Amino acid sequence: MVLMPKYIEILVNGQCVISENLVALREVWEETSDRLGLMQTDAVCLQEAKQVRSTTKSIAYAAPFEWLSPIIPNSAHYLTSAPRVAIIREEGSNGDREMAAA
Repeated sequence: MVLMPKYIEILVNGQCVISENLVALREVWEETSDRLGLMQTDAVCLQEAKQVRSTTKSIAYAAPFEWLSPIIPNSAHYLTSAPRVAIIREEGSNGDREMAAA
């Protein structure tokens, strides 16, 4: 069985602004977790996980609304103050290992 490559496409007002291979994007996203995983688990297990990721079925999403121009605040406060950051971690997400390595 040959699997066709799956792509993620983002259209804004009918114009394609992003068209990327879904598996390649997922691998970039998972790279840090995989590196940490090599320190904690068997390389064969990680390779099996990569194989599963590469065969994941496509998912279709739609945002049926009209995009407006981005709102960029021009206040000096927004340009000079440090951003507030929150780390959201779901149990079982390996977020604790990734935060410790960061």
